[in-house]
Formats: sequence, structure tokens, C-alpha cells
Amino acid sequence: MHRIIYSIIVGVVVPSLARADVMILPPKHERFVNADVVTVGKVIGLEPIDLVTTMTPDSEYKFRFRIAIVKVSETLVGNKKADTLRVAFVPADEKRNPIGFGKYPELNFHLAMGQEGLMFLKTHPVAKLPYGRLNHDFVPRGFDTGKEVPVGRAVVSYDSELKKARATAKVFDDPMKSLRADEPADRWLATACLILRYRTPSQPKAKTEPLGLEESQRILTNLLEIDWLTKRDRPTPWECFRVLDLTPQDSWIAPKQFNNQNELRDHIRVWHGQQGQRYQIRRFVAAK
Repeated sequence: MHRIIYSIIVGVVVPSLARADVMILPPKHERFVNADVVTVGKVIGLEPIDLVTTMTPDSEYKFRFRIAIVKVSETLVGNKKADTLRVAFVPADEKRNPIGFGKYPELNFHLAMGQEGLMFLKTHPVAKLPYGRLNHDFVPRGFDTGKEVPVGRAVVSYDSELKKARATAKVFDDPMKSLRADEPADRWLATACLILRYRTPSQPKAKTEPLGLEESQRILTNLLEIDWLTKRDRPTPWECFRVLDLTPQDSWIAPKQFNNQNELRDHIRVWHGQQGQRYQIRRFVAAK
């Protein structure tokens, strides 16, 4: 099942590349799914000695990372008391790259002195530092406030990306409040973001534990209240339901056929009303 989940997440978070040297910006809020730290900051220094370390504690292969000193102006996810961060990234001249595309270094995360912008960072499993992976994980600030800026070879508005990031951060700050939002669009944003967050394995050996009953039921209720045929940005309701990975242990039996996705949704509604009232989402957590 991990393979199915990974295939859906990869399809949502890192869309297929039309060309091998072009990174397409992930749709809207999905960069939050794997981010441990989301921050706005400016590079005020680069450490003179690179860090050489493995990517996992049991690996023998070492890689070189450059360390940027980032002055933080706003933290959306992570330690909100931090005023500076040491951010690791693979230098452009490093031929062996464990994170991105060694053949196409322009697709990899990179920071330079004086750069400022929005960063989506993962915690390095050995060095325990936030590190950048791909170029879409850094949205540089434009020279003026509404200027569009390049991210990889996509072009986005820094202001619009920061607005989306702040909206998504509020979901993770108070999930239940976001799931109960007055506007259906806000409830759907919270539902989709939380499903992807909870059902994305953070590491190959990640374990699962049950999410609280109240939050699980609210997520499922929100998922089933919307029209599944309405065209919307990914992830779609069907993709979100699929990564929940319901099994016969949940008293769930998938229909053998259905004419459209709303018919599937209606089948799920029947299950929810009859057997799914005690269903709890199994969220992925790091193995201890």
C-alpha cells in the first residue's frame, strides 16, 4: 500500500516533468506535505566549511552540504521563536546528489548570499538541520511587491505564494477550527491538506498510529459533503479518499463498479452512516 500512497503523493506534490530539465511548480499548498519548516528569511552568510554526512544513520555513502545562515523574518511552520536558521543544501558543483537531479543541478534547491524568500524545508535525518531539496522549495522575493519571480522555470508571484502559505499554515496551527470553517472552500482546503499531511510517509520505515476520533470523523464528513465531479485543483476528493487506505478491517468493501465519482462518494456515505462512525484515520509517524 505504501507504493500506492507514494504514487498518488508524487503525482500531486511533484507533477510529471514535461522535460527532464524543467521543474513544474507543485499545485498550490502541497509543498507543505513534507515540510518540517516553512519560513521567510534572508541569507546573511554562508559557512566556510561544507558539511559532509550521510542521508541516513545506517548509510555508508556521504554527501556534501553547504550551510546558509538565514535571518528569519516569519516562521509559518516550525520553531516560531527562532530568529536565525542554519539551512543545508547540496552545492551546485556536487556531482553526487542524494536529493534532486544530479544531471540537472538547476532543479535543485540553492541559496546565495543576500537572497530572500519563502522556504519549504525538511529536517535532515542525520544532521538534524533544515535542508532544501528541489528548486520549487524556495520562492525568491521579487524586487518589488507584486513582481513575478522565477521558481525553477515556472513564474509565480511571490506575494500570492506567501498568501497561500500563510493560509495553509493556519490549517496546521488549528486543524479542528479549520475543518469547521464557515466557507466550504476553506473546509475543503483544510481537509485535503490534512489528509495528505497525515497519510504521507515521512520516511521508508514510517509507522502509523490512529488519529483522534473527532478529527478523523470531521475530515471524513467534509470529504463526503462536496461534489466529487466539480473540477478543482489536485488533490481531488477521489485521490484523498484513496490514500486513506480503507480495508475490510474498517468494514469497508469497495463497489465493483460505479458510473462516476459521485456514485462512489454516495457508496462511501452509506458505509460511513452504517459502519464508519468509529473510523479513525491512520496517520504516519516517524519510527522510533
